[in-house]
Amino acid sequence: MKSGYILVTGSSKGIGSATAIELSRSGYDLILHYNRSSASANEVAETCRKNGSNVALVKADLSLPSGVKDLCNQVRKLNVRLKGIVNNAGIGSFDGLSRVTDETWDAVLTINAKAPLFIIKNLLDLLEVDASIVNMSSAASMIPMPTSISYSASKAALSNLTKALALNLGPSMRVNAVAPGFVETEMTDFISKNEKIHKNIIERIPLKRLGKPEEIAKVARFLISDDSSFMTGEVIVVDGGITIS
Repeated sequence: MKSGYILVTGSSKGIGSATAIELSRSGYDLILHYNRSSASANEVAETCRKNGSNVALVKADLSLPSGVKDLCNQVRKLNVRLKGIVNNAGIGSFDGLSRVTDETWDAVLTINAKAPLFIIKNLLDLLEVDASIVNMSSAASMIPMPTSISYSASKAALSNLTKALALNLGPSMRVNAVAPGFVETEMTDFISKNEKIHKNIIERIPLKRLGKPEEIAKVARFLISDDSSFMTGEVIVVDGGITIS
């Protein structure tokens, strides 16, 4: 059984792809999960291979009841042990109180909070003794967005889940989270496409710009690595200062 692999969910684009590439530069072998973006996932995998990593791709829809089980079954078939997991897969929501629905709430909470929990639970026996888990939360877990009720709630749940799991899995395994602010990804395209929204958000960020996926990836890599060996249960905010403004 090969050891030292990192599972990265939602790895085909944005923060997920940047994290996969950053980890490959640090010498990790990778299992890259994706759902719909097959072409993008293969491009990311090829980049990681060029950096010297062994890479396996797994496809699963984490919004489905069977999605986590499907993902975990594919990982098991690879006959590897995991050095870590980066739970990055997630979806946003644009739902103020008047727009939130049962369907939106369930979908967002399932992918953003439930899936990370049960991926960890179902793969626990494959994790190495000193494994590190990184959950991709959001600054919205600390500053709730009134027009994104489901998203804000799901990320708050993930941040608290991170702390609860750190207590459950210590002392051998570590669990931390990254809480990005506004980052230049497809999920935040609406910002750059609307001058008024863009200006309003930039004015609230002390560093006066959006973050880059690579900046988040470096923090995720740090938390996966032994450089953060005395850290667990932490939620590291990487937001240009918006949560203090």
